[in-house]
Amino acid sequence: MIVLQSQAAWMRQETMREMTGNSRAISIAVAILACTCLAGRSASAQDLEPRAFSNAPVGLNFLIAGYAYSSGAVLFDDALAAALQIQEASGTLHQGVFSYIRAIGLFGMSGRLGAIVPVVSGDWEGILADTFAAVSRDGLGDPRLLFSVGLIGAPALRAADFVTYRERTVFGASLQVIVPLGQYDPNRLINLGSNRWAFKPRLGISHTADRWTFEFFAAAWLFTDNPDALGQRVEQDPIFALQGHVIHQFRRGLWLAINFGFGSGGRSTVGGEIKDDFRKDSRFGAQLAVPLARRHSLKLIYVSNVSTSIGADFDTVSLLYQYRWGAGI
Repeated sequence: MIVLQSQAAWMRQETMREMTGNSRAISIAVAILACTCLAGRSASAQDLEPRAFSNAPVGLNFLIAGYAYSSGAVLFDDALAAALQIQEASGTLHQGVFSYIRAIGLFGMSGRLGAIVPVVSGDWEGILADTFAAVSRDGLGDPRLLFSVGLIGAPALRAADFVTYRERTVFGASLQVIVPLGQYDPNRLINLGSNRWAFKPRLGISHTADRWTFEFFAAAWLFTDNPDALGQRVEQDPIFALQGHVIHQFRRGLWLAINFGFGSGGRSTVGGEIKDDFRKDSRFGAQLAVPLARRHSLKLIYVSNVSTSIGADFDTVSLLYQYRWGAGI
């Protein structure tokens, strides 16, 4: 039987399609932040976060829970590892990820506020002063706070206003903050917390044409000092990063993103001595979004190292569940 919809019903359906698509934008942002958080120990230049500035109805809420697995050279302070003659270091990291995000309006512009909390369990091994050593850690990692705003092309809109809104070109800015609340012992090389603040300002632009979205982001990681790491003060220069993303939506709720990023910088100073640990790394990522129901969806995320001069060389696979509510959905 063919059902002929009224114009009003069709417009409501289009509104829900827009809201669903934009809610995925926020959820994938949280997912990427979560899977690359790595307990906050070493802020990665490559968060590989697509669709970070897409619009969403004011008042929409997102609750996300999931699991992330990382393996390789993860969660190490490279400068201290070099000073202690750590060699052939590797580890596996299991993270439970919990996050909340809310879409807000700010002086007529769309924005979002969010928080991410990782619970971590990890095992590491390596050669310390010519002797094999292994260690395990379990506990709370450093939480992250997120604020972003769509400066151009993403106005603050209520649900009803999304009937006529179509996303095209969006220019946005964001700030991410790592808060040093995770598990930390100054007498340990490997910790789940960082004992320092980290800040990531970012600017980005995206353009959507039909089912394709193309994005480019530029960001920097800025660090405060760690005053006590094995009895020494650790300083780190900024890390600068560039990212590109290509996203294709197959149908409502089902889409795939391919991502690539490059970062450099981050030279360390330990106890007043400048270390030879300037970083250059590139990473590749892919994310698949799969809808389950009106308010429920899953995200499968993969991030891998392509090349690195020093530092984190690891692969991460994440599976996250999202529930959304509010804004009349």
